[in-house]
Amino acid sequence: MWRSQSCRKQEFGIDLNSQPERVERLEITSIVDVSKIVGRNEYRDDPLNNLLGVGSQQERNPLVISLVGIGGIGKSTLAKLAYNHPTVEHHFDQIVWVSVSDPFKECNVAKAIIQKLDPKHESLKYTTTILEPLLCIVRDLIKDKKFFLVFDDVWAKDILEESQKWEPFKEALTYGAKGSRILVTTRNEEVALMMGSTNTHIINLGNLSVDDCWLIIRKITFIDETIDQHKDLEPLGRQLADKCHGLPLAAKLIGGYMCNKRRKEQWEKVLENSLWDLEDVEKGLLGPLLLSYYQLSLAEKKCFLFCVVFPKDHKINRFELIIHWMAQGYIDIDSKRNMEMEGMAEEYFQKLAMHSFFQDFEENEIDGRIESCKMHDIVHDFAQTMTKDVSKL
Repeated sequence: MWRSQSCRKQEFGIDLNSQPERVERLEITSIVDVSKIVGRNEYRDDPLNNLLGVGSQQERNPLVISLVGIGGIGKSTLAKLAYNHPTVEHHFDQIVWVSVSDPFKECNVAKAIIQKLDPKHESLKYTTTILEPLLCIVRDLIKDKKFFLVFDDVWAKDILEESQKWEPFKEALTYGAKGSRILVTTRNEEVALMMGSTNTHIINLGNLSVDDCWLIIRKITFIDETIDQHKDLEPLGRQLADKCHGLPLAAKLIGGYMCNKRRKEQWEKVLENSLWDLEDVEKGLLGPLLLSYYQLSLAEKKCFLFCVVFPKDHKINRFELIIHWMAQGYIDIDSKRNMEMEGMAEEYFQKLAMHSFFQDFEENEIDGRIESCKMHDIVHDFAQTMTKDVSKL
């Protein structure tokens, strides 16, 4: 997806001799808990209304609603808002979230549905490449029950071929009670139609306004401070927001990148950076990703790139990730600060989280510490590309 850029850093005005900024030790939740949806008032209620509506006698069962938009626009975030809504939980007998991604592996998706419906089901103990028995189990588990199922991040390089793969799922899912709902997130409207959405149940997500992108940036950049303390930076911040092309993910990345910058000349330098002129498939995301990536130390880069060993949408355990980093020898011990290896690894995790390289954090209910996270699929693609350039770092 991304073309190689790391060997051309001088062209982008990146100082190769500069030292990466050290992150002040902050509680991660205060840095990254800014996933509240802004600028989605026109969309926020649409999925809920469709999910909770009574429907007509002629309505197909299950009804398929699709959220459509480019990568980084906030489809999954909006879907999660509906999925986690307390009214939804009480309205349906069963609620299931399944990440599909590319390539579509039918048996994996079927098993993921079973896992959510019955985590201890006998079929989960065995490896199988035969779809039909798994879908029989799905039919039995949802029969006469009103379910809400999210298929997140559905792709189709060949609509006809993928449509044939999905047909057995569509048939199995008709066994649910009337009023069951499926919510699909995808970048392609043809995929939404393939999955069974009608035009009236396709919600196309538009880009955020500059004001909304600026709101996201300043929430992350200034954390507990107010913009009134940095009024001189607001005009520059709005220019940065304009460069996000209305993408929430781009705004989050820029917010993380700017969080330790308080001088006007620092903001001006970022605005003048040649990275903004790059063309990329995910318009508006390559510049913010490269800015954030190049600000990492070599050790932090290695820790970030290590995360490609996990599949897309994998729930990454924070403690296990840190153990992996230490076992790989990626952690630089800071003798001047008298900090042990695990403490340094924690700081690396915090910095990557602050830069929005991680998302979907789950906290410990007792102490509020982050237990797990995921990577956005675009960030995962970016990391995979940058692993090819790691030898040039």
